[in-house]
Amino acid sequence: MVSSRSSCALALLALALASCHVERVRPVPFAGPAPRSVVVAPLLDPQGMAPASLLTGADTALRGRGFRALPLDTGLDLLRGQEALRPDGSIDLRAVAQRLDVESVLLVEVEHFEAHGDRRLESASWKLRWRLVAAPSGGELWRHEDRGTWFRPAGDAFDPTARPNDDPQVAMIGERAPADHATVAELAASLHLGAMARMPRGAAR
Repeated sequence: MVSSRSSCALALLALALASCHVERVRPVPFAGPAPRSVVVAPLLDPQGMAPASLLTGADTALRGRGFRALPLDTGLDLLRGQEALRPDGSIDLRAVAQRLDVESVLLVEVEHFEAHGDRRLESASWKLRWRLVAAPSGGELWRHEDRGTWFRPAGDAFDPTARPNDDPQVAMIGERAPADHATVAELAASLHLGAMARMPRGAAR
């Protein structure tokens, strides 16, 4: 009887796991040696379509892939303070390598970005490009492009009467919960994580 119950439990567990959605992405190989350290450059947004918060989470996503990434604000301050940013907005990669002691720079380029919502983000559309370039050579090591839209899930309207300790809605096993982004910064962090999932792991030790 014990063996039968164990078999049933294992069978149910296998069915539950099979019903879960697992996305697997194949990283795009580096075009050169994997760097150990990275600094995130200021947002490249020639048309001024995106807020600076679109960079939020880029440094965290890089560290999650095994890189030594300078904290976002610290890296931006150092780039400016060490005169690694030229007046035209381009980056002096030799200064980055020598003065910041990092091996690569992550560039986030905005081709399109639009967001709607007053108190809470309701929808967004984007076309972004991530490029990792070596310092000081400037050679492109890796790139990824993403184009997409996001809308607040139906029935997820903001409830001003909700209390912080209210129980969250429960999703059944195998049911993918809709992405919820209250702000552009939260959406950005999710986009950076998705992009970095397509980057090979870094060589930081």
